[in-house]
Amino acid sequence: MVTRVRQRLGEWATAGLSDAEVFAALNEGQIDIAWKLPDAALRGIMSSATGSLTASAFTLPTDFMRFRTLTVATVYATYWPVSKVMAMRGIAAASAKQPFCTIWGSTCTVYVGAPTSTAAYALQYIAEPTTITTSVDPVYDAYLLDLIETFAVESCLRLRQRTAEADEVLARYNQALGVIDSRYPEGPLHEGKAVDPGG
Repeated sequence: MVTRVRQRLGEWATAGLSDAEVFAALNEGQIDIAWKLPDAALRGIMSSATGSLTASAFTLPTDFMRFRTLTVATVYATYWPVSKVMAMRGIAAASAKQPFCTIWGSTCTVYVGAPTSTAAYALQYIAEPTTITTSVDPVYDAYLLDLIETFAVESCLRLRQRTAEADEVLARYNQALGVIDSRYPEGPLHEGKAVDPGG
């Protein structure tokens, strides 16, 4: 990927643009794509975790990036952004048949009506992409690899103060994101992101 980015830039000498800078741009591209595309387009970084609640809560996986779904004792929990928890408490009461959850820091708290719960849970989430290095490949589907490289090209062009070229590449990048996004139906919003409802 580094070689292809350099080829597109015409920047072969590491004295002008180091491999570390190219790798940094590639990894930024992975994160940008993860936040801008719907979950259904990100199969390579979908992940899951299971366990049992401890006092109605559990610690999120270390690679957790974005919430998808949570089941508590096989019942889907409704996700509440932290900013809405107090408002929602006045509208609907949580119960074992209608659980709610919220995320604060690295903890997911589940409201099931009872004071505490030790029920089994299953979390589906979008994981942070693995860091691309000389020995670690990205885990994205193959059709997204060119987009990651395109983001890196735009970033490196901007770093080299080739602004007009960077603007053109950015426009193509955003257009490609729009085409991919249009292939998936609009679903409910989690953290302001459109995701597929069924997975």
